[in-house]
Amino acid sequence: MKLHHVAIQVADLERARAFYAHVLGLVEIKRQAHSIWFDVDGAILMLETGPRAERDGLHVIAFTIASDAREE
Repeated sequence: MKLHHVAIQVADLERARAFYAHVLGLVEIKRQAHSIWFDVDGAILMLETGPRAERDGLHVIAFTIASDAREE
């Protein structure tokens, strides 16, 4: 199993982007109106804001699972 992406809700998208880009050195790979995506060694870190981002915190962790193993 491989980690595909992690989504974190943030109240201040630009402040969070500055931390992940400048402090941790992650490379921004995609930007949308309410999200910024970073590459983390082949996995994706998504910072998201919007109506559901009432407070900061982990929102989603998604794994890549082979199609023949999904029923398990």
